[in-house]
Amino acid sequence: MKKVIKSTYSDQMSNQARLFLADTVAMVIFSFTTGMVIELLIAGMTLTQSLTSRILAIPVNLFTARPYGLYRDFFFKKKRSRNPIIKGAIDILIFISFQIPVYIFVLMFAGANVGQIIKACSSVIVFFIILGRPYGLFLGFCRTIFGVELKSDK
Repeated sequence: MKKVIKSTYSDQMSNQARLFLADTVAMVIFSFTTGMVIELLIAGMTLTQSLTSRILAIPVNLFTARPYGLYRDFFFKKKRSRNPIIKGAIDILIFISFQIPVYIFVLMFAGANVGQIIKACSSVIVFFIILGRPYGLFLGFCRTIFGVELKSDK
């Protein structure tokens, strides 16, 4: 009995560790690549500026990746749907509602004033609408690679 309990606890811990790693890898890779595309092709930043920005974003991604995964999982458990349109809408709403407060915090830390924050958030929300579902799918893909699949990722 003791061995079974220890084995179950160990399996649970390794599952949690895999979820942490999968969520973190997904957030860092997705943020790095999509952020770089936006910064280079739309914002007109130089390669050096974009690389600097992406490297500075990594600590934020490391800090928010697993909480985002938990936040997403919570809402997908509440609204279980097989309809891809509903799942896409949920992913978009989750992405926006989680990322906007993080973005506001980053902008405040960077010294932006209220007007700048409102303008920045108003424009970035368009990208969040576009990126919400692809990120949810990519997160599910990373979780599969790390050997953890949740019903919300299918």
